[in-house]
Amino acid sequence: MMTDQAMLSEKARPLARRLKNQTEKYLEACKIVLSGHEQLKKEPALNTKAALPPVTAFQMVHVASLMASKQYMQPTQVDAVNGVFAETLYGPPDDKWINFLQKYEENKQLDLSNQLIQFSEDVAVAMLGSAAGMAVGSPLAIMAKEFYIRNMGLVAEHFGDKETRDACIKMIKDIHTEPDQKS
Repeated sequence: MMTDQAMLSEKARPLARRLKNQTEKYLEACKIVLSGHEQLKKEPALNTKAALPPVTAFQMVHVASLMASKQYMQPTQVDAVNGVFAETLYGPPDDKWINFLQKYEENKQLDLSNQLIQFSEDVAVAMLGSAAGMAVGSPLAIMAKEFYIRNMGLVAEHFGDKETRDACIKMIKDIHTEPDQKS
């Protein structure tokens, strides 16, 4: 017979896999955007794997925050679920990942747009392997906003929170709708 923690972990795995899918799509989109940037034509190949620590740490911080604020589970269950997410999204946590996790946890006191800009710069720096990412990270912020919203929507949907999921869907549609087309 499975323990409660084991059962909870099994229920978390499908969501963790969906979040990992979002990570892969986001990193590929970042690679496309950055590879088209004029300043980066002379840079070496972009390394999406190097961006896994900031991307998955950012994802973890905000997914855990939503689960806590919406009380999708008991506080005693959160650690088991976060363990499944960390393992699926990144693998065994290392110092680099933990440092990003702590940074993004502290950054939650900033408004979301500033969090997204810092996150985007971290992703660009990691993918380029140099501080040149600081100069070209800003264009990734809009994609980061969609990445953030998609993750929140997936979590809400997983826990049956249709209201939050629908709000996320609307926010994504708004990102892709020209201002004069909004009703």
